[in-house]
Amino acid sequence: MWPTNSKTSDAMLVKNDGDNIIVVDATRDDFNGSGIHHLKVTKNNLYSLKKSTSVGSNLVGNMAFGASTQIAGTSWYFLTEVAQDEVMSGLNNLLLTIRLAAMIAVIIISIVLYLLWKQQKSAYKLALALKDAELNKLLNKFHSTPFIGTGTVNASSRKWIEVNPRLSEIFGYSAKELKNLKFIDLSHADEVPLDDEYYKKLKLGEINHYTREKRFLHKNGNLIYARVEVTAVRNDSADIETYVVAIEDITKRIVAEQALEISEERLELVVKGSNDGWWDLDLMTNTAHHSQRWWEMLGYDKNTDIIDSEYWKTLTHPIDVNPTLSYISKVLAGKNSHYEVELRLRHKDNHYVPILTRGYILRDKDGKATRISGTNTDITEFKKVDREIVTLNRLLSMITNTNQLITRKPSALVLFNEVCKIAVEDGGFNFAWVGLLTQDRNELKCVTHAGPSCSFIESLDANLQKHDYNIPAIQCITEGQYIICNDLNTADYQSHWVASALESGYRSMVALPIAQYGKVVGNFSLFSNDPQAFGKKEISLLDELASDISFALEIEDSENQRKKTEKALMESEALFHNLASNSPAGVFRTDKKGRLTYYNDNWRTVSAANAQELVDGRALPSSIHHEDSKTVIAAFNKSLHDKVAFDIEYRFSHPNNQIVWVKSQAQPCYDDKGIFNGYVGTLTDITELKTVQESLLMAGVVLDNSRESILVTDSNVNIIMVNKAFTDIEGYSAEEILGKNPNILNSGKHNKEYFVEMYRSLKETGIYQSEIWNRRKDGEVHPGILSITAVKNIKHKITHYVSVFTDITSLKNTEERLAFLANHDVLTGLPNRMMLISHISHAIDVAKRQDKKIALLLLDLDRFKNINDSFGHLAGDDLLQQLATRLKTKLRSNDIIARLGGDEFVVLLENISRLEYVAKVAENIISAVEQSWLLKNNSEVHIGTSIGISLYPDHGDNALDLLKHADAALYQAKGSGRGVANYYSESLTHQARRRFKLEARLRDAIGNGELKLHY
Repeated sequence: MWPTNSKTSDAMLVKNDGDNIIVVDATRDDFNGSGIHHLKVTKNNLYSLKKSTSVGSNLVGNMAFGASTQIAGTSWYFLTEVAQDEVMSGLNNLLLTIRLAAMIAVIIISIVLYLLWKQQKSAYKLALALKDAELNKLLNKFHSTPFIGTGTVNASSRKWIEVNPRLSEIFGYSAKELKNLKFIDLSHADEVPLDDEYYKKLKLGEINHYTREKRFLHKNGNLIYARVEVTAVRNDSADIETYVVAIEDITKRIVAEQALEISEERLELVVKGSNDGWWDLDLMTNTAHHSQRWWEMLGYDKNTDIIDSEYWKTLTHPIDVNPTLSYISKVLAGKNSHYEVELRLRHKDNHYVPILTRGYILRDKDGKATRISGTNTDITEFKKVDREIVTLNRLLSMITNTNQLITRKPSALVLFNEVCKIAVEDGGFNFAWVGLLTQDRNELKCVTHAGPSCSFIESLDANLQKHDYNIPAIQCITEGQYIICNDLNTADYQSHWVASALESGYRSMVALPIAQYGKVVGNFSLFSNDPQAFGKKEISLLDELASDISFALEIEDSENQRKKTEKALMESEALFHNLASNSPAGVFRTDKKGRLTYYNDNWRTVSAANAQELVDGRALPSSIHHEDSKTVIAAFNKSLHDKVAFDIEYRFSHPNNQIVWVKSQAQPCYDDKGIFNGYVGTLTDITELKTVQESLLMAGVVLDNSRESILVTDSNVNIIMVNKAFTDIEGYSAEEILGKNPNILNSGKHNKEYFVEMYRSLKETGIYQSEIWNRRKDGEVHPGILSITAVKNIKHKITHYVSVFTDITSLKNTEERLAFLANHDVLTGLPNRMMLISHISHAIDVAKRQDKKIALLLLDLDRFKNINDSFGHLAGDDLLQQLATRLKTKLRSNDIIARLGGDEFVVLLENISRLEYVAKVAENIISAVEQSWLLKNNSEVHIGTSIGISLYPDHGDNALDLLKHADAALYQAKGSGRGVANYYSESLTHQARRRFKLEARLRDAIGNGELKLHY
């Protein structure tokens, strides 16, 4: 019994076992003395476990309330009960009091009337007033409860008779308004069906009282949650006269519970979304708890948790333990409730993970800390980004200072000296040196260096004739690209310079080629004490720096060449004329006022100037296209006025209406004293170039509007261009994908051999085409047709790869759907006849090897035509779909169910060792089909089935024979009265039927008392 003041409460274990109920009540042995009771399931049985709360008769036949919950992992329920009379005793006592008071009042009045009928008429009136006052007093006592709405409801009209003020307050209606409403009018629409159920039970006398929680609607439309108690008041004939209703408003409680549930869900989502690990430290018990994510950050299993409050110290980097303890101690001693601290925790594989710990301190009323809760955030990436930013800033500073140096146009040796110093002082590198090739390109010589002296530079033996390429500086020169070694400890270089570099403290290095006009002339090498110092971003910036240095060399050489050229031109006018007359471009010269002083034949041909214009020396003839003339004249005048170079593109209109595009360039000329003398310039026909540019522009428009994804890479397979279709299909923006390798799209569906074949085909034929699966940015894998073309230059060297990808997702989906439909029934999704025959043939092969049997069960539905005729084919289709689902639940996972068409189904049973199993399956199927069916139109229907059974190898050794013999057996079954199963062999049919009858008789034997125990 429960430890409660209730006299009727009880607790027990209950289990539903088919049509029987087993009740274990250790405190009651009313029936057999064992405390174990076996009951039949009845409509009003308290132990039927239809709901978690129920009302019904208990073990002794009394009405009681019950509450049950299932015991995890078992089919048993724990149930508590209490008698309905005890629960309702309060309200029943009140109603009984009202009845007794009314009866007493009637008796008193009758006596008074009898004694004073004639003498005291006024006393009679007084007695009547006394009765009304007594009744009103009792009813007012019932209705005056301040927290619960009460009232009475007429049994026939179901309208309110009396209501108390609290009831009006709950629903927002006045008492007068409520009396014009029915009880059901106040209910939420979804509650009405259950209200009607209780009303019917009350009316039929099945119950006399019920209590439940339900929803009402306030006058303003708001939802009200309430606990309702309804009791029927009956007359002597057991007919209901009125209903007494008590309603308690529990809206605030329900809303608060809902809000708490939502709040807890939000908190859980926030913790998950932050990807942080939480922890909780109880300072009173010195115990700690950590979330799954807390341990995952350190590489441990999700089930790991150690409650030792000091355990974190064993994981913390030794250098971080004392500073962290000191900081937290100060915070605990103060008044702050929040703190943040960074530390390093040891990962399971022994490396340290940088962590940001945030804590919240809970204090008691005296300010003493009692608990700390917080989160751990893995800041590895943040730390990595911080280091990258510092490194990149130093590199940018190094590049900026180098470029400023280049603008001053120093000599090459000065440039190299300063660049090495900038690399050490601003770039943060520990050592830098520059080497140049000798004139014969046979030897590399160090021309300058900066940083601590390194012995291997002083003894550098870099002779290219020895083919000793164990030195990165020589490798970068011979290969024409940068060479990186991010860990000198594991380097493959055998030369003595590695040991010397390690001895000097260097752990990583890079050698960058220095070129002049595309030809490598030396190297720029940088060394760092940090391993892995040269990442992708760092190399990109350093490669750019090497290009700037190379450009500075070209500027210096170009400047020297220009000076030599100018001097040569000034010294030899004849040479100028000779060059101009043989130049493929139009060459002209003007005086300081802009008049022509010289022009060659090509200039005259391209400009189409007439004879008079040539005599007048017009540098801008009238043949300039009328749309360009103002622009050209303005540009030429500005050049004359400002004495600056002239460089412009415009058009000429020739006499034959031909439009010729030209590029006109002119440089100002000065004498030895720096006085401006005029221009020397060229006029080049660029009509063909313009045509090519327009073609390229058109090609670009076509590229951007193509529906196929197009991707272009350089010879190193780095993406340099994608079109709009690519970004639409793959989900990457152009900024995200440029510079990446196409393997970013690798779906993982293709093996290494696939890509080996791809590169072999590109190398041998220059083209490759295949079906491929790509992975979008969001992770979705999708199919397509890939075509790759290798683009080669005039030297037949591959310079680019152009990839065209056509998305065939919709085509694949269509193929899969067609393949499914070819082998499956459209309505039920079950295998069709074609796939069934394939399954049967395979099953026969397996059974033949293992010397096993297989069975084929052919089902035909009885009375199915009535369903179609009565409710239509949609209802029939609904029934067939439900049948397919129900059959699956009655079979093993490896059994095959197929639909042949109409209402015919086939079940294939494999690996059969006992024929009794086949009969049992047939019996289960017949029983399952005969159960009621609820269609989508809410119609309840009943059908049956007949089954024909054939066996391998008894009735055939191929699929068609087994199907034919099962059909024959089915025909016999339907002729036997339907709802039965027939084997193709009559003897097996008789055995199965005898077994069915025996099982049925055994199930009823116990109940009929037909079994006796003799031993």
